[in-house]
Amino acid sequence: VTLSEPIRLISREELSVMLPRLSFVRQASSGDDFVLHDEMRRLVTRYCWEIQDPGRRFRKDISRSVIDNYKQEMSHVLSEQQRQAYVIETLYHQLFIDLSDGLRYFQEHFQSATRLWKTAFARLLLQEMQKFADLLSSAQHNDLLLAEAKLLRIEQNMAAALQVLQHLECTPDEHWHTEHQADLLMEEGLSYLGQSKFPEADNCFTQCLAIEETRGNDLRSAYL
Repeated sequence: VTLSEPIRLISREELSVMLPRLSFVRQASSGDDFVLHDEMRRLVTRYCWEIQDPGRRFRKDISRSVIDNYKQEMSHVLSEQQRQAYVIETLYHQLFIDLSDGLRYFQEHFQSATRLWKTAFARLLLQEMQKFADLLSSAQHNDLLLAEAKLLRIEQNMAAALQVLQHLECTPDEHWHTEHQADLLMEEGLSYLGQSKFPEADNCFTQCLAIEETRGNDLRSAYL
């Protein structure tokens, strides 16, 4: 089907009668909502969208509308579960429209979730972000791994956190490593501390303190 021809106007009532007759459409048990069966959604995504919308213009317009809708919904009083679900859905569409904006949105909510020890929510955010890992730059990919290490530490999986951090220590992106060396040392120190490996933790914190003092970061220096 080409999209160059005019689309026939159809009333909502007529559409509501026709849609349930399609084998790949199901109607919600309550309300007027219709959804495609999961398998049809996959087929449409794989075979139709790329042909009809190669530049992703239509899909990005849809994503912007979805984001606006979720923003409106989140202005109302919601349960924590609903709010988190809307944030995760919004994250996907932000990433689809613009990776950099999506990554900033992820960092904002991920940092808030880890600060408040909402580990399940932080894990869902990370999993949504990982769906776009193949599209990230080297620096963005390292940012994502650093976030994963932090979450693993908060989840009390210190060994796995240290494994990710040691991988980041060997990153070929020297600029990223220099810029985030203090963050890596801080996370390593906290992970060693969680394992009661005090000499290793002390060594990391001492190195981190020297970097932060050189940078004039008085608040973090005092904390260290």
